[in-house]
Amino acid sequence: MKIVIAGASGFVGSHLISALAARHEIKALSRRARPSKDNVEWLQCDLFSQLDIEKALSGADVAIYLIHSMLPSARLTQGSFRDFDMILADNFSRACVASKVQKIIYLSGIIPPDALLSEHLQSRLEVENILKASGIPISCLRAGLIIGPGGSSFEMMLRLVQRLPMMVCPYWTSTLSYPVSIWDVVEIIKHRIENFTGSEQETLDLCGPDALSYEEMMRHLSRILNKNHFFFHVPFVSPSLSKLWVCLITGAPKDLVYPLVDSLKTHMIPLVQKAPALDFIKPMSFDAALERSLKETPLGQKPNAFSYTGAQQDSNVRSVQRITTLFRSDVAKVARSYFLWLGKALSPLVQLGVSGEIYTLSLRFFGTPLLIMERSLERSTFERQLFYIRGGVLARPSARARLEFRDIYQGLYKIIAIHDYRPRLPWFFYKYTQALVHLWVMKAFGAYLIREKL
Repeated sequence: MKIVIAGASGFVGSHLISALAARHEIKALSRRARPSKDNVEWLQCDLFSQLDIEKALSGADVAIYLIHSMLPSARLTQGSFRDFDMILADNFSRACVASKVQKIIYLSGIIPPDALLSEHLQSRLEVENILKASGIPISCLRAGLIIGPGGSSFEMMLRLVQRLPMMVCPYWTSTLSYPVSIWDVVEIIKHRIENFTGSEQETLDLCGPDALSYEEMMRHLSRILNKNHFFFHVPFVSPSLSKLWVCLITGAPKDLVYPLVDSLKTHMIPLVQKAPALDFIKPMSFDAALERSLKETPLGQKPNAFSYTGAQQDSNVRSVQRITTLFRSDVAKVARSYFLWLGKALSPLVQLGVSGEIYTLSLRFFGTPLLIMERSLERSTFERQLFYIRGGVLARPSARARLEFRDIYQGLYKIIAIHDYRPRLPWFFYKYTQALVHLWVMKAFGAYLIREKL
């Protein structure tokens, strides 16, 4: 069986590859190139590029989606991680359809019923819905806290217990969860790959046998580490202060910590403690998972998510903006409206020129091209309009720089995104001039669409 894993270099992906490689042919997708070996072929793949994903999924039987976008994907990112997650999931969904993938496995998060969801959990739910909209059989496996070496949540908890002489417990440490071990998660994914058949779309909650608050988890870890911590409650500590405190003590980046802490405001309780489809496995206890994780955790080694710097290596920009339209009009109409509006909004300093599929923004009195964009006839569809940014005074030439307009989830959402844009202006000057102008343009265009009832 040919299996493609998106997010293969992450915590779950690395454990999963070790478990699957002996029996299956694996394509592992990563931001950076890695040496292939045995049954594992590593492919460098930009998941923001639908074309890249279509090539990677060619010939695949099963596609496993382990992606979240809380960490930056460019030197400058504009937009929320929720919108980044949305466009990534849409790319993956469309590529699965184009490649005729037989089934999708998605590792999601526990979605508490009747709760005000955090941005992180709202994003997970949106990704589920987008992948399900592909019509391909899908197994959505929802997990809360996953315990294992290299896992962000486990490593943050471990560092807090190791580095603090006493444990400060804000109100969110009393929320309940059913932590599950990474080894159980891997076994369940393996089982669903080989046993999930038919045309159904299933959702399963993965949980361990122990319902524990985060304070109780830290007490268990403190005991196993032979620490004699004093725990005291501080209900007056604000969420913002909690996030800062976790960042400072653990060394984890705020892009990772903030969404995770926000998710701890509600109990992470599954709808069903154990689904009949999971009767084949006896979940590992929390203490057993802790002890095994500690044995397999390399001393002094940072998890990948704590030390990721790849997005800072190039002076590129990614901007993803969700806009609202009153009607589910086709995205080609939105794209045409954008260029016509932009020519008027920036008048009289800037003028828009259109020649065939070439769109040029120029200084009106000098004729100097600021930006030159070419609509891709090959890659543009009813649901997506793609424009390659070919150059101009404001943009360095790049084969991958592009502006896209996209319908997502059957037209319910509209996204306008810039990918792999490389500015000509000095970085500091660009960041505080052109980049801010772009955000103003997106906000003003969104207001225009509502005003014109489009």
